[in-house]
Amino acid sequence: MRRRLTALALAAALTTGCDSPLDSGSAPSFAISTKLGVITLANGGDEPVYYFLVEREAQAYVDWIPCAKPDTCTGVAPGTAVRLGYNQIVGYDRGDREAVLTRYRLDRQADGSYKATDFHHTSIPLR
Repeated sequence: MRRRLTALALAAALTTGCDSPLDSGSAPSFAISTKLGVITLANGGDEPVYYFLVEREAQAYVDWIPCAKPDTCTGVAPGTAVRLGYNQIVGYDRGDREAVLTRYRLDRQADGSYKATDFHHTSIPLR
């Protein structure tokens, strides 16, 4: 019983202040949360994380190619967070209920160019 209460207390502590903390996939140093029409992306890692945020149904008609130039890509720097209003979601219309976040890293190649790698996709309920 004590073990169960400890687990419940830990879960409550982790979710306090967020309407919906989301699974960050295999990158535990990256957190996604939503609250009051804002999506927060927090990068606790030591490398930049680049992303693309699109409304779920808009995915079908958006021809997206990952950015491969770190200076111009949309990303979250190490140790920082970004807050995005729902109006910043590609294809978003008021009343839409779900967005998809695609995040990735850029690996420098021998020729000095970059390659997008380590893709993760997260469904984000919009409230």
